[in-house]
Amino acid sequence: MDFEKYLHKAVEEGNEVELQNVEIEAGEIIIKSIAQTMQRSLETFKFNTPQSGYTGSITEVQLGATKKEGGTRDSSIKLGGHKTMPFWKFEENPVNKPVFSFDTFDDEIHLPRIVRDHYAEYLGEPVELAKFLVKKYDAEMITLHLVSTDPLNKDRKPKDAADLVEELMKEVKVPMIISGSGNVKKDPLVMEEVAKRVEGERVLLSSAVEETAEKFGELAKKHNHAVLCTATMNKAVMKKTTSQVMKSTNNIIMDSFTSPLGYGIEYSISTMESIRQSALAGDKELQFPMLSGSSNAWAAREAWSDIEGYGPKEYRGVLWEVTTALTAMLSGAEVFMMLNPSAIVILRNVRDMLIDGKADLDFEKLIEKPKQR
Repeated sequence: MDFEKYLHKAVEEGNEVELQNVEIEAGEIIIKSIAQTMQRSLETFKFNTPQSGYTGSITEVQLGATKKEGGTRDSSIKLGGHKTMPFWKFEENPVNKPVFSFDTFDDEIHLPRIVRDHYAEYLGEPVELAKFLVKKYDAEMITLHLVSTDPLNKDRKPKDAADLVEELMKEVKVPMIISGSGNVKKDPLVMEEVAKRVEGERVLLSSAVEETAEKFGELAKKHNHAVLCTATMNKAVMKKTTSQVMKSTNNIIMDSFTSPLGYGIEYSISTMESIRQSALAGDKELQFPMLSGSSNAWAAREAWSDIEGYGPKEYRGVLWEVTTALTAMLSGAEVFMMLNPSAIVILRNVRDMLIDGKADLDFEKLIEKPKQR
């Protein structure tokens, strides 16, 4: 048997060659010919980009209205418009970039020190805090959480809450998310007064649940706003909620809830991706942009607590929020409620890198150490 021919043929056919009880006496063994045979067997081919075949698209929703558009904002933001999964640039360049909104509150709440110390002097003063965030961090959007309207908190009256929102809109000219306290009985009353007071500004009214969705939709249509629909990791409930709002308007953003890193974020991923895939497959009740409450990351004690072996919390907490938000972004979220300024700065750079390929990703340089107190 011509052993060399046999070996060549075996290699060309991709077979496994196993030698047992063999003794080889040779001054030199040359395997170059085998490598050459393998190289010659490779053929060039053209890579064809896979095509998903999606037929649906995500509705484009505008937040904020400039003077030309009937509002008083210096700028407006558009979300959605996509026809494929997030950052599938081989099919489509992103139509609109993800945006990041700074969380503010109408009352002092407990915040981790590594968040609070960035702007402690403004806590409890939401208008001044918003002005500071726009000036120092170039905030492109502000979220005002009206936590004091909760009957279990200070039970602030809808009129008083609307007065604060109106003042904020006069002083700060970026698009806004106005959020209630989460009380299903009080929130519609608060949002009715707020929506009327800032008519035409296209604020995002947060948030409609299944029981309040129809009312929120009516308010959005009457006063030219958008609605945030929420359903905790439940696509079926989200469809019910959006369908109620859609009786009045398609200016809808969806929030299926973002769990913190390490606390069930994998369930958030699967829900977001399932919603986006269903939307692109043609489900009109899910064809809306998605929001991530990425500030939920700070609910994880590992993000802020002194834990031996976990590293400096000044860096750890920021990266915890960054990782939570980035996971949501890659799963389809396009607008983010966030707390730590450095986390937002980092995410902006990551976003630009994913879209344009150019960004500063020196995290140590981008993380601003909070003031020592």
